[in-house]
Amino acid sequence: MNRKINFKPDLIIKLPVKRQPLPKNILSENQIERLLSEPDVSKLLGLRNKAIIELLYASGIRNMELRNLTLHDIDLDQMQVTIRKGKNQKDRVIPMGEIAAYWIDKYINSVRYQLFSSFSENILFLSKTGRKITRANLIWIISKYSYRAGLPTPVTPHTLRHTCATHMLKNGADIRYIQEHLGHASVATTQIYTRVIITDLQRVFRETHPRALRK
Repeated sequence: MNRKINFKPDLIIKLPVKRQPLPKNILSENQIERLLSEPDVSKLLGLRNKAIIELLYASGIRNMELRNLTLHDIDLDQMQVTIRKGKNQKDRVIPMGEIAAYWIDKYINSVRYQLFSSFSENILFLSKTGRKITRANLIWIISKYSYRAGLPTPVTPHTLRHTCATHMLKNGADIRYIQEHLGHASVATTQIYTRVIITDLQRVFRETHPRALRK
């Protein structure tokens, strides 16, 4: 005897949600210091690269967002950076901190005018030919210095984005502030970093608590 089911099973059955993978190669504060010490600021491109890495780590902005920055997007007095039409075409204003602002100011006043060409218009960070830096070139800049510093590979602009968020969270930043800082549409995306913190906590617990391990 055939019987009809009067409800839709898909309305009550919850399918497993695929979890986002944890960010890889989160750098420690010591590793960040080693990376930031690599650029030779006595040279034009070295000073430019120092400003770039400081801003990437301070702001957590994406590769594309950094390359699209113009002079008008940087407010050195307020130490703020405006991201225009970031991911999902959204604008946001975020702090950059005193150190990043210091190096950007030095770059603008000491280097940028020497790289300037008719191709660049108001783009903030210029290539050695005075053009907009390419995506691949920005990745190469970061990987070059990370290799010299002996850091885990691959280190990319996105590694610095993950590291920025993780360090803020470790030092007490509310998850919703980090969401705004990174430009995430949903706090659920940002919560991946709380899982990174938990893995750190488990490691420290195993290393320090007398009852963590069976002997």
